Amino acid sequence: MSNENSIYCHDCQKVAKRVARIRLVADYTGKPIPNKAYTVLKGEAIVTQGVSDGNGVSSEEILTTIPLFVEISPRFPVRKEGVKFFKQHRYDNLTLNRSTKSLAECKPYLDKIYGKVVDVPILTAECLWHRYQKEAEEIVGQGGELIADPIVRNKRINQTYAKIWLKDNRFQWAGLAAFASKQVGCGLLNFSDTVENMEGDVVAKSRAMVSAAKVGVHSALPLFSPFMSTFSGTTFIQDIDKAIQDGKASIAASKKNKVTEVSKYIQIATVSGAVTVEGATYATFKRSFNMMGIGNATLFLDVYPLHAFYHQRGLKELEACLRDRKNIYGHSQFPILWPIGQDKLEFGLPFKEILPAFKAIDEGKLADGVRHLADHEQKNILEAIMYSDWWLVGALWGNQVFHTLGDTSITQPVELPLAAQCKSTNDGRTIEFTNGILDGLTSRLSNVENRMEFVYKAATRFDEMLRGDERRVIAESLKEIASNGGVK
Repeated sequence: MSNENSIYCHDCQKVAKRVARIRLVADYTGKPIPNKAYTVLKGEAIVTQGVSDGNGVSSEEILTTIPLFVEISPRFPVRKEGVKFFKQHRYDNLTLNRSTKSLAECKPYLDKIYGKVVDVPILTAECLWHRYQKEAEEIVGQGGELIADPIVRNKRINQTYAKIWLKDNRFQWAGLAAFASKQVGCGLLNFSDTVENMEGDVVAKSRAMVSAAKVGVHSALPLFSPFMSTFSGTTFIQDIDKAIQDGKASIAASKKNKVTEVSKYIQIATVSGAVTVEGATYATFKRSFNMMGIGNATLFLDVYPLHAFYHQRGLKELEACLRDRKNIYGHSQFPILWPIGQDKLEFGLPFKEILPAFKAIDEGKLADGVRHLADHEQKNILEAIMYSDWWLVGALWGNQVFHTLGDTSITQPVELPLAAQCKSTNDGRTIEFTNGILDGLTSRLSNVENRMEFVYKAATRFDEMLRGDERRVIAESLKEIASNGGVK
């Protein structure tokens, strides 16, 4: 390895047989590790100890031809074998805070400031976070960007959550998240269909108006009709027929656009009221569709690496490394996919709910683990992304109110079926957000207390089913979601 101060080494093999200073660098990025205490080991025997300077370089020269390894603090037991669960990586068998190769394997170079130097790659906490973050990005992204279609992304997220629980039942939150994320996908599908119908209505009306106007010109100015027919390539009769067909298509498109019916109830008392309401509704639906997709993806990019890290490295390493996660953001050569602005939600913050969640999982207190992760999911992540967006808050509240009042044309019930499909079930697997008309008109998903009551109720029911005879039904539903994403 080399750096910007390197000069040509005429006889590297000969140089390698002598002593050199070591430069501590992070294995993943190659960034120097400055001002860090280190220990050089031969086997388990200490050869020497020291502290790197501001450039990560040792003050002493070290013999680099023997199989010495370097460790930085804190020290962890040498890993004997990797854990086969999430995507496999060369880091899985390597020890945290230890060099990923011996000094004898590292190539020396001559530095204009330090003389002979050997860069020693260390497996740091940041290396591991990069590894798990990139694994999450590969599921929801492509080429450093989110997969464009939120519904396609959502299905991949649902599948991954379900697979995590199926492979390790301790991750009970992931199982519940598969159902909850599936329901987000159902909402995305509803928003998408509604927006598509609204756009289709606008296009059909425009086409019908153009066709009708053309026939009107034919009728009002018959002398110009031959010239128009020559110019357009169609006859008066053909234009009349097209106007009729476009009119029928416009009527059909208008019937599909259920927002037109809903807008009658909230129409502003002006001549242009309906247009104003429909335009605002369209913008709200479009914005809400995008924000739900962003929230779904951002939550996944936050929690998937936490699960992967804990499962493959253990609780002690997670505890030691959690605060370093935020440091991998902002590296120009190794960018992190984070769909939301740092001003809205900073990447990788070590929220207080995270470690208690995985400690509970480690102790077998799975329901407690779900509760801690639910707090993290709702209060730290989704509250900042989704429930602070007044467009989405308004759309969710409008959906709830209209559905409570009985208009189900474009609305959906606020509920969580613990099943693979979108529709509610009649077998005790559906958890409802509200109970009765008054509750439906006063409770709001954007209210964190109302929302957490709903989430805890779902978590409790999920835990009951897993502990009872219904566990098989839950497992079958999660297998189906793992197979097809569950949004249908």
